[in-house]
This record gives sequence, C-alpha cells and structure tokens, in this order.
Amino acid sequence: MIADEWRVLQEAQALVCRVKFQILQEEALASLADSHGLALARLWPGSPVIQVATLDGAYLGRVRRAHSPTGDCQWFALSRQAGRSSGPYLTETAAAQSLPFHPAL
Repeated sequence: MIADEWRVLQEAQALVCRVKFQILQEEALASLADSHGLALARLWPGSPVIQVATLDGAYLGRVRRAHSPTGDCQWFALSRQAGRSSGPYLTETAAAQSLPFHPAL
C-alpha cells in the first residue's frame, strides 16, 4: 500500500511541476507578445538557463544552457514542432536563430 501512495505522490509532484512550467512559459511569452524581431525571455526570472524564443511575438521554442564535460557553456534549441533539441550552439542567440519559423501556427 505504501508503494501505491508513494507513486501517487510522485505523480502529483510531477503534475505540479508541469503546471508551474506552463505558467512560467505563458508569462514569458506574454512579456514578448509585442516584441519585434528575434527576442528571448527567461523562463525563470533571474536565471538564464532556459529561455523562450519568439520572432515578432510568435513562439518559436526554447533555448537552454548546458555545460559540456570540459566545462564549456553550450546552448541547445528545442523547437515547438520537433520535440527534440538541436545544438550545441555557442550563444543563446545562435540557438534561437536555429529555430524554424512557422507563421501559420
């Protein structure tokens, strides 16, 4: 019985994390709604690790920072369509520029 309760608790925690992530993403996108050109906004205020990217206010995807095994900073792009990341890139801007633009979406 304890195992079932633990599984339910883990699923509830995962759901709360997904909802919090969605809210933060919506807030970041709202801050870029009137932007022109390529724009980035931090998903978590004060932390540049994950950022949402837009082009003229249209959502492109996210970029995230990671460190290579040698300690170098790398950036990866996650398109809203692809569901997988591409990279590494040297800067967050380069990662965002790699995201495809689909104006009809």
